[in-house]
Amino acid sequence: MNPPCLAAAGDPGATEYYQYFVITAAVLVALKHALDLWKAHLRPPEPVPPLHKEYASRENLAVLDARLNELGADFERRAEDTHRTSAASREKIYESIRALERGVAALQKEAELLTQRLHHLDAKLDRLIERFTFHSEE
Repeated sequence: MNPPCLAAAGDPGATEYYQYFVITAAVLVALKHALDLWKAHLRPPEPVPPLHKEYASRENLAVLDARLNELGADFERRAEDTHRTSAASREKIYESIRALERGVAALQKEAELLTQRLHHLDAKLDRLIERFTFHSEE
């Protein structure tokens, strides 16, 4: 199986074999390159979805999304803690206000009783004064 160019010249030397090898390799490389180009034109490349306007990578966006989820969960937890704490604080304040209301109500009742006693004493004094003035006129 000698190539036609080598068979006509007689017994080929090492130089002819090397040239045949280089030509065959160049043809194979060119054929592979042509086949790759043909395959590339058969199907269009997959479209790349648009990334962030500052061209962040998908990995960066995934990291940022995970961080945002963590921050959102932390915010929710803190909001619940604050709500729970403020509810307990409000209940303490309301209880102290109720105690003050009871104290004020007791003081108002006592002041009312003292005012009634004062009116009774005032009426007694008026009657005593009337008696003394009535007895002194006689």
